[in-house]
Amino acid sequence: MYFLTYLGAGLSFLYASNGLPTSQPKQKRCDALIEYAPWHVSGIVVYNAEPAAPLGSSIEFQVRDTNPHLEFETKCELSMPIGTGSKPEDTHRWHTCEDKRVRFLYRPGNLQLSRSYLDDW
Repeated sequence: MYFLTYLGAGLSFLYASNGLPTSQPKQKRCDALIEYAPWHVSGIVVYNAEPAAPLGSSIEFQVRDTNPHLEFETKCELSMPIGTGSKPEDTHRWHTCEDKRVRFLYRPGNLQLSRSYLDDW
């Protein structure tokens, strides 16, 4: 019984509030930094050396972002110790590029990129 009375009072209030004039709150313009265009990755070279090779395994590439106010261009590379036969995908961790805001993780057939930035919005 109490439930129906409460529900009836609630519905009456909703009906009355629908007729009251309302004003929209002022909304701030959204100036958030948004990625619209994809990044451009080029010049990928992966070298897997044998343990007896005079060079260590390595990966290197260029990455560029052309999105407004987020632009960057940097080189990313990783070299493994000579004579170990270790490969870049053996490290299982993220590596920093020349632009310290950009990092990468390499797995065969999968290159993951990450970038940090401060958005004041």
